[in-house]
Amino acid sequence: MKRAIIVGIAAVLLALTLLSLAGFLELKYTQNGAFVRDWATKGAPDSRVYGDPIEFMFRWVRFNQFVISPAVSVVVGLFIGFLCRGRLLLLVIIGVLPIVVVTYSSDLLSVVSGALCFGFGWLAARSSQVLTSRRTRAQITSESGNC
Repeated sequence: MKRAIIVGIAAVLLALTLLSLAGFLELKYTQNGAFVRDWATKGAPDSRVYGDPIEFMFRWVRFNQFVISPAVSVVVGLFIGFLCRGRLLLLVIIGVLPIVVVTYSSDLLSVVSGALCFGFGWLAARSSQVLTSRRTRAQITSESGNC
């Protein structure tokens, strides 16, 4: 029980850290970041350079919901699967919930994105458990000399 609590808290911290890191890198190195920096410094973005601001926001939110969030969910799921054997679904829900809350934009696509994040996180956790159990069996077999 203690291990599950520690893994759940660590998964939440990992999810928030990875989301913050992805947001920092996105704002620093992508065209979306240049748009936001230009908007912050000049007051209004140049629509000739970046296009329609509403279309930009739509693209940015969808990129975060359907690329960044599932990628972070997979990493969190792998983390949970490698560290914990039981209570997998509960820990994935706890670990992925901050990702869904941060990227929620109150429409149907954000609900779909949240479901995808939970699904990807669970699949990653299950696959990492399978990989870990195979590795453990292989190590036990090689240690006993029954190759």
